[in-house]
Amino acid sequence: MWLVKEDKNMKSFITEKNMVILGMLCALIGGSAYGASQFMFKQVFKQNIDPLVAVSYALLSGTIILMILNLKSLKKPEKQIPKEAYIYCIIAGICASGGLGFSALALNIAPVVVVSPIFALVPLVTLSLTVIFLKATDQVTKKIWIGATLVVVGVIFIGFGSYQ
Repeated sequence: MWLVKEDKNMKSFITEKNMVILGMLCALIGGSAYGASQFMFKQVFKQNIDPLVAVSYALLSGTIILMILNLKSLKKPEKQIPKEAYIYCIIAGICASGGLGFSALALNIAPVVVVSPIFALVPLVTLSLTVIFLKATDQVTKKIWIGATLVVVGVIFIGFGSYQ
C-alpha cells in the first residue's frame, strides 16, 4: 500500500514500512536531542542559573525555531489543526513544559547519571495512556510490555548503580 505525503517543498511517495522506519529515525533524533539537552542543562546549572529560567529560555528559543520552520503553515492554522484538537495541543504543551521544568529541577539537584535514566520510564506512561485511550488505533502487544518491563528493570539497576 502506498501512502502519499504531499508537501509544496517535497513531493514523495512513501510506503507504509518506510514511514515506520522514518518515524523510528525521527524518534531516535528526538531522543538524542532531548538527551543532549539534559547535558546542556547540567552545564548551565554549573553557572548557578535558576533551572526554571533556563527552561524558559530553552522553550523560547525552541518556539522561535519552530515558528520559523513552520511560517507558511502558521499563516492559516485553522486549516492545519481542527478546533477540537487545539485543547490537546495546549495540554500537550503544558505537559511538555512541565516535564522539561521538572527535568531541569531534577538535574539541578541530582547527578545526571541518576536523573537521566529515570526519564527512560517515559514510554511506560505513553503505553499506559495508549492502552486506556487508544485501544482502537494502537495495539500494545505482549512483546511491547516485556520490552517496557526490561526498561524499568534497567532503570532500577542504573539508578542503584549510579548512587553509591
